[in-house]
Amino acid sequence: MKKIFSRSLAAALCAGMALSLAACSSTAASSQSAASSEAAGSEASSAASAPVDPDPLAQKAADFNYSAALDENGYFTGVRALDYVTLPADYKALSVSAADVQVTDDELQTNLDYILSQFAETEQDTESTIQNGDSVNIDYVGSVDGIEFTGGNTNGQGTTVTAGSTQYVDDFLTQIIGHKPGETFDVVVTFPDGYNDSTDANGDPIKLAGQEAVFSVTINYIAKSVTPELTDEFISKNIDPKYGSTVEEFKDTVRKDVADANLEKYVTNYLTQNSVYADELPEAVTEYSSMMVLNYYCGYASAKNQTLTQFIQENLDADSIQALLDSNKEAIDNQAKRFLLYQALAEDQGLDCTDDDVKAYFEDLGNTDYSDYQNFYGTNYLRMNAVGDKAFNNILASVTVG
Repeated sequence: MKKIFSRSLAAALCAGMALSLAACSSTAASSQSAASSEAAGSEASSAASAPVDPDPLAQKAADFNYSAALDENGYFTGVRALDYVTLPADYKALSVSAADVQVTDDELQTNLDYILSQFAETEQDTESTIQNGDSVNIDYVGSVDGIEFTGGNTNGQGTTVTAGSTQYVDDFLTQIIGHKPGETFDVVVTFPDGYNDSTDANGDPIKLAGQEAVFSVTINYIAKSVTPELTDEFISKNIDPKYGSTVEEFKDTVRKDVADANLEKYVTNYLTQNSVYADELPEAVTEYSSMMVLNYYCGYASAKNQTLTQFIQENLDADSIQALLDSNKEAIDNQAKRFLLYQALAEDQGLDCTDDDVKAYFEDLGNTDYSDYQNFYGTNYLRMNAVGDKAFNNILASVTVG
C-alpha cells in the first residue's frame, strides 16, 4: 500500500527544510547530482572535475554545513532569539474562528483527487490517434544519406516521448501527431548547425550538423494514465484501515487532516504577522540563510558543469554571487526571521531537544529511518527542525477553535 498521510511540516521551518532537501554541497554531490541533473537537463559532473569558481562566496557555499552553526538543542550558537523577536502576548492561548479553518467541499475534493492520483496506473492505448501532448512509446531508426548512425536507434527497446514537445531535434515529435499505434512511417528532420558528429556501424564519422536525417518511426502505444475511482473496494484494497474502511469514513479522515493543516497554516500566519523583529538581525542567522540559498544553487551549477558564478549569470539574471544575494535580501531576511521565530518559541517555552524528540519528529512525518538525513544534514540541524516543531505543537494544543 502506498503511504498517503504524513503530518505536514507545521512550523515555518518547513521552508528551510524544503530548500535544503534540494541543495547540493561539495560533500554530497554524488547523492544530489542526479536530481539536479534531471532538472537542469544535463549530466552532472563530480566535484573533482567541476570548474573552480574564484569567488570566495562560491567555496563558502559549497562547503556549507547545516549543523555547524547550531548547538545540541538546534539553537543558533551564541544567539538568544528572544533578544530579536517579540512574540505575540496571546500566542499561548489563541482563539480561532471555526470559519477560518473550515474545510470547503472544493478543498476536500482537491485532496481526494491528489490521493487517488498517487494510485494512477498507466495503460497502453493501441487504438487512439495521437494528440498533441500525449505520452507515446515509440521506436525509431535514424539515418543520414541511407547510413544509420550511432545514437539514432532505440534498438527495439522503446522510449516514451511527449507528442508535440521539443524533446527531440527539429519538429520530430510534432510529426508523430495524427498517427496511431502500429503504424511505421518516416520522420524527416534537419539537425541544427553545431550539432555533434556521430559514427556509423564501423566507427567512421558521420556529420550531422545541418544534415537532413530520416527516422523510421514505429508507434508502439499511447500511455494513458488511469486514475481509480474512490469506492469502498478501492479503500479496502489500498488504504490502511485506521484511515477508514468506507468512502465516508475515509472522507472524514481526509477532512480532519485538511482541517488540521488549515489550523497549522492559520497559526503560522498569525505568529509570522504578529511577531515583532529587531531592526538588526544577528549576522550568524542571516549568513546561514544566505548560504542555504547559495548551497541550493551549487547542485544545479554542478549538474551543468558550471561554476556557481556562471550558473547565476546564465540562469538567475545576476552579475555575481553577491548581486544575487543583494537582490534576494528580503527573502533571505524573511527566512532568517522564520528561524529566529521558532527558536524564540522554543526558548520562551524552555524547551531543549533530545534524540527522542528527533525520532518523534520523523515518526510524525511517517519516517522511521532518518539516517540519510542525519548523515547529510547533521544532528543539530535535525534538532533545529524537531525543537521548532515541538514548540509549535505545544501552541496547537492550546488553541481554542470555536
